[in-house]
Amino acid sequence: MSYMRGQNYIWCDDHRVHLWISEGYDGWDESVWYEPGSRPRHADSPSTRTRASGVAVPQNLMDDYVVMRFAELIDGGVATDVIERALATQAGNGGCSALANNAPRLRAFLSST
Repeated sequence: MSYMRGQNYIWCDDHRVHLWISEGYDGWDESVWYEPGSRPRHADSPSTRTRASGVAVPQNLMDDYVVMRFAELIDGGVATDVIERALATQAGNGGCSALANNAPRLRAFLSST
């Protein structure tokens, strides 16, 4: 099922969430977990820093992230705004159908907190 399509493409299969970004280089080699010698041979190519790249994350890990992030949006008072933006920009994607179906309940919950 697709959640977002376009420059940022997010979809899932039975076990993983796939995230593909049109400009794939994200500075991974500047992170604290980078180990010298683990760099792919093509990493220094100029095209490496601009071509699409992605990752597959286990669904249960993404589920944990999503509920934590949603809690942060609630704490920040912006969850309703994000719901409205997602409905406006992601309509037509399978994952947005569930949001559209539950938006009234989510709005009601958020207005009572």
